[in-house]
Amino acid sequence: MVQTGENSELVFRPLLDVPKAEMYIIWRKYQTFTPVSQLLVEALRKRFG
Repeated sequence: MVQTGENSELVFRPLLDVPKAEMYIIWRKYQTFTPVSQLLVEALRKRFG
């Protein structure tokens, strides 16, 4: 646990105008995936088409 009361030295700042960067996920054309990796790839394809 972390103390977040008035006497805490922590400061929380909202992130506004956060810069964005393009990201790419790549793999070999005929890659054999583990079952978990295959689920991840399918979820990514579904989400980002």
